Formats: sequence, structure tokens, C-alpha cells
Amino acid sequence: MRIPGLLLITLVFPTTLRAQGDVHDRELWLGYIGSIRVADKWSVWQDYHFVADAFAVARYGLTYKLNTRVQATGGLGFVWTSASFTDALVRKEYRPWGQILGQTRLGEWLSGQLRLRYDVRFRQKLDEGMVLDEYAMYSRLRLMARVRHDLRTLPNGDVLHLNLMDELLYNTGRNVAAGIDQNRLYLLLGFTHKQYTLLGGYHVRMIPAGTGGMRYNHGLTLWFLHTIDIRHRFKRTIEEDVPLPHGG
Repeated sequence: MRIPGLLLITLVFPTTLRAQGDVHDRELWLGYIGSIRVADKWSVWQDYHFVADAFAVARYGLTYKLNTRVQATGGLGFVWTSASFTDALVRKEYRPWGQILGQTRLGEWLSGQLRLRYDVRFRQKLDEGMVLDEYAMYSRLRLMARVRHDLRTLPNGDVLHLNLMDELLYNTGRNVAAGIDQNRLYLLLGFTHKQYTLLGGYHVRMIPAGTGGMRYNHGLTLWFLHTIDIRHRFKRTIEEDVPLPHGG
């Protein structure tokens, strides 16, 4: 398959930028994203992410399926990040969050997904190389678009696919200067088998720097997406608790 020219430019162009004040770095992003289906419309959400010298995230929530294409999730996240004076993950953050996600088919082998997420960030303050016990509160909006192209469907139903994702993060609130937090681009090869999907490939996080330039964090992304359906367990338990009719 040929990658469209625009897609190639989108992914290669950030890696070639060398403006004055720009910083380029490498990283490895590991992630697990899980969903446990407990009812026809309800699921339990959990996801974990780790990037050394940058952040670690543990996030939990409940998902409600509005229809076959749209679902909403809300919950609480726990985050540890590095600071300007150290690469150690010394800065704590509590993050109530909510999102709405929609997806649709764009063609026989093409599908699209759009996600809007809102974070309320309670983040430890910094002062002269120290992490304080005080917390600052502000908000962050996140808009992510994903296009997936199915490359091949195997006889057993497994699917090999290519994914292009772009996420824009925007800060707002009196405790921060409103503006773009960062922009994230991903080109990931995916393999879907029944209840799980493996995603691996390239990402770049483009972060505005205080010097007026940009910080480009390039790296390898390895994510494991897992879906577990336990509705049958609840159904079996209910049926076992129902007494049999007399004479049954």
C-alpha cells in the first residue's frame, strides 16, 4: 500500500524542523487501555501510560454507550510528571475527566473516530526547584481525530490496519497562560484479534517551549488495547439465584 503524500508530509515534516531554540528528544511510550463490559450499555474504563522522564498515568472511569457510534466516559485520573529541574516523576496531579467519543465508517476499508476530552487538573505547584504541597487548578481540552485503514482481514477474522492520529491539547484557567499545551501525532500499525488490539509505531509530541521554540519528543509507541465482556457472568449469577418453579 502507498502512503498518501499528505500523510507522509504530516509525519516527516516535524522531524526535519531545526529552528533556533527547538529541542529534539527521544522517548518510549508504553500504554494499556482496558474496558470491561458489565452491562449492555455500561463498561468500566481503565488505562495506564508510562513515558520515562516525562509522565506516568493511571486513569479510571465508567463508560455509557449512547448508541452504536457514540459513547461517553467520566472518571478520575492519577498522574505523576517530571519538572523543569528534574527528570524524576516527582510532581503529583489529580485529574477528574470526561470525554465523548464518536466513530463512523468512511468507506469499505476506512473508518474515522473523533474524541473530545475535558480534564480538570489539580497539579502540585513548583517554587525554586521544589515541589510544594499546594495545588493549582486549571482545565485542559483535548481533541483527537483518528483515521484507520484496514490493510488486510485474515481468514480467522483478525485485522491488520494502519492508524493516523492527531491530538491537540489546549490549556485554560487563571493559573496558567491559556494556549496550546502540545500537539501529538501518531502513525501506528495495528493488529486486532477478537478482544484485544496491539498498536505500535511512531509518535511525535510537539510542545511549545519557554524559549519561544518548540520541543519535539519523537518516539516509539507500544499500546495494548483490551476488551473484556463479563455480562454472561452476571446473567448466570442471576439465573442461579432464581428458584425453579414447583415440580420443575
